[in-house]
Amino acid sequence: MPAGPPAGRELIDMALFGVAPEFVRASLRLTGVDGGRSAATAARLLAKASRDVADVGADAWRRAYDDLGIASEAVAPATALAAWAAVPGGVPSQGPITDIVHATALRVGCPAAAYDLAAIHGDLWLRPARGVEVFEGLTGRPDTVPINEPVLVDSADHCLARAWHGAQSAVSRCTTATTDAIVHLDWLALDPADAHEQGRALARLLTGFLGGSVSMRLLHRDAAVADWRS
Repeated sequence: MPAGPPAGRELIDMALFGVAPEFVRASLRLTGVDGGRSAATAARLLAKASRDVADVGADAWRRAYDDLGIASEAVAPATALAAWAAVPGGVPSQGPITDIVHATALRVGCPAAAYDLAAIHGDLWLRPARGVEVFEGLTGRPDTVPINEPVLVDSADHCLARAWHGAQSAVSRCTTATTDAIVHLDWLALDPADAHEQGRALARLLTGFLGGSVSMRLLHRDAAVADWRS
């Protein structure tokens, strides 16, 4: 996929708040980071987080899936990272950006994902699927996303993630070559002030490991649009 223009806005469809009215997303924009820096240290951070995994509230996420008519066993659920951590060896290293994000997700007990900005065209929109979106995960096999499943799409209708963030597209994953990215931390219910503090803590961690700069926006029911152009 050719590189798109810098991300403009992020939007959350109000339908998502119908089943998760207190849903909060901390969105961090990474600029000018070194995606290959501090690899060994980031891998050790992830290994420790795998051993000390927090409660990710699996039942609450599955209930939210059920409320949307999604069979949680049909896709990799948003809580799969915690199950992965329980396997001998823990969550495998996938490069510094992803390792830091996964370690934070395991430590604070919330789902998270990092998207290479080069794969994003224009705006990002978290919304129910229309039943026509095509998703291509790590298997390389294209799948049509069932109607109403929450998907993250861009202005070109590329499906970057399905099931909130339970399955991420192969093309949007960060690598050691990534310099600019969008990182999401998601909570089904959290005070926005607390989400802001968690986001700030992750921002400090990312810049400490990778250099560059990080800016942050919070998205929730009362602020469902964030404009990165301002």
